[in-house]
Amino acid sequence: RMASNGLDNTGAVYFKTQAENFFSEDKKVVFTVSNCSLCGNASFVRYAIFMANNGKWTGTITGVRLDPTGNGQGGTNTDSIGIDYIRISSSSTAMLLLSTSREMLARSDWSSRPPAENHWLLNVSG
Repeated sequence: RMASNGLDNTGAVYFKTQAENFFSEDKKVVFTVSNCSLCGNASFVRYAIFMANNGKWTGTITGVRLDPTGNGQGGTNTDSIGIDYIRISSSSTAMLLLSTSREMLARSDWSSRPPAENHWLLNVSG
């Protein structure tokens, strides 16, 4: 689940593979975000993002980056993003699920980027 007070309704998931161990525009899946632009009290929404829609989602995935919005507003917290949980499924549907458990956050290797970059980075290895 994710709550978005972002300025727009466009999110993206970028990924790296063992063969191409860098983030790039051709290794991303865009999704529509239910946002409440600058309202400060957006509701949590559950998203399922089907990564297999991108033909490069194959082999060993070495990194995943979530851009929860395309734009941010510096110097304020009114365009905040709340993420409750992210699950990566290895099923044949290959999806990333923003859902409702905090256990994943406690076990994952999270690091934040500067707020101006508008994304969180989760490193995963096979």
